[in-house]
This record gives sequence, structure tokens and C-alpha cells, in this order.
Amino acid sequence: MDYDRSPQRLARATGLLFLALAVCGMFATTALDGFVVAGDAVATAGNVRNARSLFVVVLVAWTALVATDTAVSVALYLLLRRVDGPLALLAMAFRLVFSALLAAAVTRLFDAYGLLTDPGRTARGTTATEAEARALEAIASFGTDFLFGLVVFGIHLLLVGVLLYSSAYVPRVLAVLVVAGGVGYVVDSLLGLLVAGHGGVVSTALLVPAALGELGLMAWLLVKGVTTGRHHREKREEPA
Repeated sequence: MDYDRSPQRLARATGLLFLALAVCGMFATTALDGFVVAGDAVATAGNVRNARSLFVVVLVAWTALVATDTAVSVALYLLLRRVDGPLALLAMAFRLVFSALLAAAVTRLFDAYGLLTDPGRTARGTTATEAEARALEAIASFGTDFLFGLVVFGIHLLLVGVLLYSSAYVPRVLAVLVVAGGVGYVVDSLLGLLVAGHGGVVSTALLVPAALGELGLMAWLLVKGVTTGRHHREKREEPA
């Protein structure tokens, strides 16, 4: 397969996967937040019961997110393995761990839905109020699990940024933003797990580089692909 053409197809396929992630992720997180009333199990349960079909769509979106994220981990490895095989493999491993953690977290949302819509899922003698409280706890646990997963994801993003910087596939400013985004995810997620009330301006400042880096990388891969010029031909021609 021609070296200069294959990475372009792979880059654009990866860009499309990033686009799917962005669309699913934006919908899934925003729609889920719309159901949850913090600290109010009764109101949250009412929201889910009154819009069951939409909540099912949210569950499907999170499931699609897990599958797409797994595909992204493989696509990035295939794209970056020529740069540094072991480091690309390590980056893929971290992303696959994140995908597994996300999948485990999403099962909590399925549990919450079952508790609120299927009486057979609750133990005999469990009241509706108790089931609603357990459902809200499951949704809260999803949030905690997701934050922990983002720590792992941040490490993955940092490694991808390093690989992109070394590859010259994309402008180095994008690679630097991806690295900064990875650091931002790790720090912001740890603060979210460990510091009560974390958020606001601090969280936004930490995640801005991630948003710029991920969206910029997606746009570059979709529009430009990757640069496969003299630098990469020289690397290919080096004797074993």
C-alpha cells in the first residue's frame, strides 16, 4: 500500500470518528444533565419517567460513544505507530482502559433506568422512594466513575500529543494544545474527585486547551489529513 496515500485515508477516517465522538458526546452529556436534579431523587425520577424514550436514546448515545471511542484508540495507533511504535501502543492501551471504564460507568445509567421503569428490578419490599434514591445514587456514581476515567483519558491525550509533535503530521501548535489538554483533563478530573465544589472558572481554564486541541485536530484531520513529506520518507528509507 502506498505510504503517502494510506495515512491520508486513515487520517480522514480518524477525523470522522472524532466528529462522531463530538456529536454523540455533546448530545449524551447535555441530555443526561437535563434529567438530573441535584439532590432531588423524586424530581429526577419524574424527569426520567416522563421522557422514557429520550432517556433510552441517551443510553444508546453513551453506548455508541463507548464503541466509537474504542475504534478511535485503534485508528490513532495505526496512524501513529510509524512515529514510535511502543509509545503509540501505550497510548492505545490507556485509551482502551478509558473505554472499558466508560463502559462500566454507563452500566450504572442502565441500572438507574431499570430501577425507575421496571418494578421487577427492585427487591421485594423496596418502596418507590427507595428505588428513586438508589437510581439517583447510580447516576451520581456514573459521574464519579466518568471523572476517574477522564484521568486515564488525559494520560492518553498527553501521549498522543507527544507523538503528534514528533511526527510533524499536524502543526506543532495543535500537538502542544493536545498535550496541554491531556494535562488539563488529568488535573481537572482529580480536582473534581478530591475537592468539593470544584468547577467554574478554574475548570474552564484547565479544559480550554483540551477543547481547542481536540476540535482543532479533528478539523485538521478531516480537511488536511496528515503531512507525509520529506521527513517521513527519510524515516521510511532509514536502514533497519
